[in-house]
Amino acid sequence: MKNKLVLVLCFTLVSSYIQADECDDLSTVEMADCLNKIGLNLKTQLTVAYNRALKNAEKESASLPGTPDLKRVLIKSQKEWWKHRESQCDAETIPYATGSGYTNVYLLCMNRITAARIEELNSTWAQ
Repeated sequence: MKNKLVLVLCFTLVSSYIQADECDDLSTVEMADCLNKIGLNLKTQLTVAYNRALKNAEKESASLPGTPDLKRVLIKSQKEWWKHRESQCDAETIPYATGSGYTNVYLLCMNRITAARIEELNSTWAQ
C-alpha cells in the first residue's frame, strides 16, 4: 500500500511540474486548452483520491467507536474546500480581469489548488 501511495504522490507532483513546462511557449488560446486538459486529469485524480479517502474514513470511524463520523467530517471538508478553491482563484485573478491572460491565470490557480488537495487527501487518508 505504501508503494501505491508513493506512486500516487509522485504522479501528483510530476503533474504539477508538467503543467508548468508542458504549457510553456504556447499562444494564450493554446495554453488555455493545455491547462484545461491538465485540469481534467487532475479532476480525475481528485475523484480517485476523494473516493479512497471516504472509504478509509468510513473504516477509521468503524474502528473508533464514540468518535465523530469521519466520513461526514470529510464530506463537509470537501464542500468547504470547493468554496475555498473558487474564492481563492477568484481573488487571484482580479488583477487580470480585463486582460487576455485571465483564463490562464484562473486555470493555473485551479490546477495548483487541486493538485495540493489531492496530495492532502492522499497523505491524510491513505491506508
